[in-house]
Amino acid sequence: MTLSLNIATLIRLVALNFLLALVLTQRAEAQLFIANYGSGKVGAYTTSGTSINADLITVLSPSGIAVSGTNLYVVNSTAGTIGAYTTGGATVNASLITGLDSNAILGAAISGSTIYVVNNRTGKIGAYTTSGSTTNANLITGLINPTGIAVSGSNIYVANFSTGNIGVYTTSGATVNAGLITG
Repeated sequence: MTLSLNIATLIRLVALNFLLALVLTQRAEAQLFIANYGSGKVGAYTTSGTSINADLITVLSPSGIAVSGTNLYVVNSTAGTIGAYTTGGATVNASLITGLDSNAILGAAISGSTIYVVNNRTGKIGAYTTSGSTTNANLITGLINPTGIAVSGSNIYVANFSTGNIGVYTTSGATVNAGLITG
């Protein structure tokens, strides 16, 4: 239950329209990766707030980050793409996933080799592979202004900005509880 509440708290921050995405890596030396939409930078920081590299990656309008191992997947909202980078800032593929709805992709979360992507305009969550292929662009539909996403085990937690709700869905797209947290 604590994990769900922590995820819900993180999603609520995103749903409150903070233009800042935070990702904490699960390594011996934990790092925060922060996407600053306004500056177009992704920075790396220690968990005590010390800057490791505030200009780690430059992307036109980063609106989300997902981390898997030593790779960062960065959402470029304006371009409608997701790029792959190392946690050290090297470009793996700046256009790993393309053709997404520009100015509507507001976040991403990763589980295994699947990247789950939030489309605020269409109210959908899409699933893509870490190699860039589309698994299901319409995995979850019918959402109202989704703005945040997190994955824990086989569940996806989605924040709907307009309703203020956090919903829970399976990684195969089935609804578990669309109103897990309301208000």
